[in-house]
Amino acid sequence: PRPYDSRALRVDNNWPAESFEEWVCVVAASIRKPPPPAAATSPLPRMSRGSRPRRRRLLLAVCLAGGLAVLALLVLVAVRALDPRGISAEADLVFGEQHLKVVVALLELHKVRYGRYPDTLGDLKFIGPWDEMALGNVDYWPAADRSAYYVEVRCGFSGRPDLEMPEEFWQGTGFTRHLKPKSD
Repeated sequence: PRPYDSRALRVDNNWPAESFEEWVCVVAASIRKPPPPAAATSPLPRMSRGSRPRRRRLLLAVCLAGGLAVLALLVLVAVRALDPRGISAEADLVFGEQHLKVVVALLELHKVRYGRYPDTLGDLKFIGPWDEMALGNVDYWPAADRSAYYVEVRCGFSGRPDLEMPEEFWQGTGFTRHLKPKSD
């Protein structure tokens, strides 16, 4: 380190000093070289032979604990995968219900504007990117005269949701269950 020019130093720069002269002494003391170490020693103490087995036991315990944690996670995933509803059942319900509501709203809006339901979901107008996602995951069967329809969610998040909407939801819409194809 080089010595500092005390003319450039100020008392008010957070050094613990009551006066400029005391502050100069604090700075001078901070730049003095520390004395060299008494003997050149290794920064880490050398391990005695008795501590190596202890280190191995600790390493083994850490590995065992990590292995058990991974095994527990795998068991959890396997149990969820064996669930008949699948891993994504909750997400399928949430996304599936949203897809259904978007499509029903678009169908009803189309009916208000044009007096009948569309021939296909592709005939709907003024849809946005999020609407397209819903339209791609719902099946639609209109009545021959386009006065009613049946819709069913094919895919929620990644699987088919088991949706049961209350009858009140369908009140005032053109939805009718008897238009559901017989193959399903």
